Amino acid sequence: REPARGEHDSFQHFVPEAEKRCIMKKKRVTFEDIAKYTNFSKTTISRYFNNPDSLTLENQQIISDALIKLNYQENKVARILANGKTEFVGIIVPNLYLHYYSEILNQILLTYEEFGYKFLVFIGNENEEIERQYIRELMAYKIEGLIILSHTIPSRELADLKVPIVTIEREDTYVSSVNTDNYMGG
Repeated sequence: REPARGEHDSFQHFVPEAEKRCIMKKKRVTFEDIAKYTNFSKTTISRYFNNPDSLTLENQQIISDALIKLNYQENKVARILANGKTEFVGIIVPNLYLHYYSEILNQILLTYEEFGYKFLVFIGNENEEIERQYIRELMAYKIEGLIILSHTIPSRELADLKVPIVTIEREDTYVSSVNTDNYMGG
């Protein structure tokens, strides 16, 4: 017997087997494909991603199983366009040959698992014009923040960028900074 609309028994739905195979072979699975496969609306599929608590646990499980079965891979670009958040943070490092900078960079990159931000790292080689070019490039990516370890660009100029900025171990008159007291610490 065919299940009534809205009745779900694993993956036994109204979608004919041939169409299910076609969906599974597509290069990129869309919300429409998932909706068709699960017999839910595209709105319900969207709610699964944006507000899963608005769905019953049973419906969450049906959609989750379908994502696995269809080999769904999230389209990060679509998500960025939909919510305007890139989750990108830019980092300007003067060099990596000094252990100090490579270790600070390593510690920043380790925060990905906890906070989920992705990092776009540029090495400025202590060249002010190159670093300005990198900052323009980062701003074009709509970064959500900027971490500066370099000393070349004045904090006044950085403060005008209209994104949260944290500098590390440098002049910080106009921006937030993390600094150590080498005199007291030594």
